[in-house]
Amino acid sequence: MSRRNWSRQEALIVLAFYLCPPLPQKNWDDSDTEIRLLAGEIGRTESAVCLKIAYLKACDPNRTDLGFTNTTGMDRQIISKYLVNPNATMSEAIWELKQIGIRISCDGEIEASGSSRPDHPQQLGLERVEQVRTRANQDYFRSVLLSNYGCACRLTGIDIPTLPTASHIKPWAAATPSERLMSSNGLLLNALHDRAFDRDLITPDDRYRVVVSLRVPHTPTNDRWLYAFDGRKIALPGSDGSLGRASTSSTTTTNTSSNDTRENVRGSTVAEGPMTAPPRRKARYPSGRQQGIRPS
Repeated sequence: MSRRNWSRQEALIVLAFYLCPPLPQKNWDDSDTEIRLLAGEIGRTESAVCLKIAYLKACDPNRTDLGFTNTTGMDRQIISKYLVNPNATMSEAIWELKQIGIRISCDGEIEASGSSRPDHPQQLGLERVEQVRTRANQDYFRSVLLSNYGCACRLTGIDIPTLPTASHIKPWAAATPSERLMSSNGLLLNALHDRAFDRDLITPDDRYRVVVSLRVPHTPTNDRWLYAFDGRKIALPGSDGSLGRASTSSTTTTNTSSNDTRENVRGSTVAEGPMTAPPRRKARYPSGRQQGIRPS
């Protein structure tokens, strides 16, 4: 029997599975009900579907692990298109899933649709499509950072997968759709230091050293949980301090002047009184999943 090549429609469907892993740090496998459902609908084996997911993962420049090398041009094209225009690509993937009776819930879970197939994409509901696209993009960003950083907070080293929060260095509201997905624009931090970063109480400088704002008063508690990290270099993936295969973003700036101020990676001067940088926003995870936990 001759082997059947993968179509673009099938690759888009598998892309949706790649972007919506079942749990943080868990890969799809051929025993998962959803994989069996997809394999049956497109006439593939469960192992073939899982292998295709692995090929897409291997093409992803945001990943630090190399994975497979014998990927196809279509795999690379699909990933590249998603990273450049994630919303349009996810809309296509959602549409193709709908055609075979599978949907992604607004919580990012893949399930059987159970409804009649629409004749036009508009019938999917624009609000729901936007929710699904946002959730899939957020889940992708978080799963990439968890993988690249080994599930560990970059400051404390706490490595419980459900605790770290995926934060954007360049604010979510100010970033382009593709910048929101870049692993080089992300940090994995525990809830306390993530909130301090969100409020510009701590920030990395252009060399990824932690700088504590002078707005933070010295107290025994603040000294222990904030100032203790002042000047500490944030550990990045890769022994050379790089972000693996992901290219570094252009958000860093040159630093220092005679008054010993430093500039953070968003270009705002730190350690000189009240900060003037606009409030940061990062990807939010509603429905009780901001720490990557699926609702029961």
